[in-house]
Amino acid sequence: RTRRRPWRVAGVLLTTVAVLLGAGGHVNRMYAEFPTLGTLIGIPDHRTVPLADVLGSDPTAVGDDLPPGTAVEDVWTPPENMPTSGAITEAPIPGTTSGFAARPAQIYLPPAYFAQPRPLLPVLVLLAGQPGTPEDWVVSGRLPVIADAFASQHAGLAPVVVVADPLGESLSNTLCVDSPRGDSRTYLTVDVPRWIHENLQVASGPMSMAIGGLSFGGTCALQTALSDPDVFPTFLDMSGQPEPTIGTRADTVEQFFGGDEAAFRRNNPADLMATRRFPGMAGAFVYGSTDTEYGPAARELYSAAVAAGIDAHLTELPGGHSYAVWSAGLERELPWLARRTGLIR
Repeated sequence: RTRRRPWRVAGVLLTTVAVLLGAGGHVNRMYAEFPTLGTLIGIPDHRTVPLADVLGSDPTAVGDDLPPGTAVEDVWTPPENMPTSGAITEAPIPGTTSGFAARPAQIYLPPAYFAQPRPLLPVLVLLAGQPGTPEDWVVSGRLPVIADAFASQHAGLAPVVVVADPLGESLSNTLCVDSPRGDSRTYLTVDVPRWIHENLQVASGPMSMAIGGLSFGGTCALQTALSDPDVFPTFLDMSGQPEPTIGTRADTVEQFFGGDEAAFRRNNPADLMATRRFPGMAGAFVYGSTDTEYGPAARELYSAAVAAGIDAHLTELPGGHSYAVWSAGLERELPWLARRTGLIR
């Protein structure tokens, strides 16, 4: 029968594809996860390089031990043979100290990283949401496009961006703390920075590292910076949660802190900012104008940050809890992050 009526089979197939594309389009309108059709079907729209090609150091690198008030761009002249775009590479970052089993990181390296001499660039550790993967920032967050656009305006300079994994699995929730579910905090504050400085040639000054993220990752970035300001004195919290949670305060305290409410408060950003001062720290809060759940949290945490002595600012962008906001947020805050970390004036 199907041989005699092939048009019916074709009709069924076309209808099925249309339904799937329609459903996918609805999801994409909500979360803006696939900027192009190519990214939807897995075709990368950015340059990639093997990790082995970017390891090692350049003895002629510039930008080390800069005088106070001097930015990297002040001592940098791009060579003629510098690439016109940056590249993404993938790297397994082992949990040497933490024992945390993380998925491979995605690393953006700007055009200037491939130049000789190479400038010593600051680093932004970036975190995705939950559920999520490090690749989310590359595909849905348009990281290479945004960073390349910034680099094109600054002679090839941009921060090195390491999209690390604080989850271990897409659907897991580590709360970004050290717990029976994994020592995620130690992974982010010890293992990741150490791997970066041992394997990538980047700036090493006290202000040269920042941490940022979206949703769960925004909460994690704020937590991590407040818990270890010497490691991450600068943070970017985009649409972060009001507090670390797996659903309810009671379940969170019981499952992650053995029922110890005080231990939870020592890891909760709102409590940390209510009881401590953070001189020398700076942070940005970003949220979508129609995000009725996380928008109020951003405003409240921003006020708490200012009261705690943090040089903070708050940005509202059009949209909801989606990559449309987070991509725009990264684009908006990248110049601030670059100035804060000593890359540009």
